[in-house]
Amino acid sequence: MDTNGEMTLAASDKTASGARVDETAVNEAIREKTTTTAENEDTKNRMDANDVSNGAVVKGTSYSTNCPFKFTPAGSFGVNTPEEVAAYYDNWAGTYDEWTKYCGYNGPQYLTDLVKRYCRTTDLILIVGVGTGLEAQLLFDNGYRQMHGVDGSIEMLNRAKTKGHLLELIHEFLQPNARSSIESHRYDTMLCVGCFVPGGLDERHVDDLLRTLKPGGISIIGTRETFINDPGEAFNYPYSLESKLKQLEQAGAITLLDRVRKEHYGDNSVGVFFIHRVNHS
Repeated sequence: MDTNGEMTLAASDKTASGARVDETAVNEAIREKTTTTAENEDTKNRMDANDVSNGAVVKGTSYSTNCPFKFTPAGSFGVNTPEEVAAYYDNWAGTYDEWTKYCGYNGPQYLTDLVKRYCRTTDLILIVGVGTGLEAQLLFDNGYRQMHGVDGSIEMLNRAKTKGHLLELIHEFLQPNARSSIESHRYDTMLCVGCFVPGGLDERHVDDLLRTLKPGGISIIGTRETFINDPGEAFNYPYSLESKLKQLEQAGAITLLDRVRKEHYGDNSVGVFFIHRVNHS
């Protein structure tokens, strides 16, 4: 926040260049890869928002297990360079919030439930891959006010900025096996949900994310169960988040507080959340 009390959008010398991919081609690829069959479109389940935290499936108003446009990670389209991935999400920013509502993406709600369990409302929180600020909005509604967000998509950040829930936004594309511009040991809590996917983050980013936390800080990382270990050649994502975290646990760098598996994470998928305490000094 600047001296006039305005929310700031911080630039970084490691931001994506702003190069664009062909929006028509991207949208056509999405349609080809994600359209469901008529049978799937006819099959609907609902989840009451009050039962999200316990995973109960009931008749309700908000949850669809068969969104006609399935989430497909950027990397599945051969979109892998920082510029291409940033452009992919820039193109999606205008409809992202609507997509999450229509397709029943519950990752942000599950994350909020865990933050309420493990973190104080006074914590300084870093949201990695903050996107349009869905998690920030839910946390704000639950009394959390000290939040910063980082993302590689300037259009996603612009959407988040208009909502007014974040004190600082950082435009930076996080690189594997590299140190970001984010200050070390600054945050009480680091949150990252839905970013460990092809074309996004992987095990090579974990050390840098944990570096941002104070000793005793809390890390909560969540993603689809498909992507916590190498999902096979079809996804070209030969990484294991879970193995990396176990290595750090064995080295004494972090302590596992919980591993939470959630049905109905989004698009009829299962999500897994890892909650750790950081032990570095």
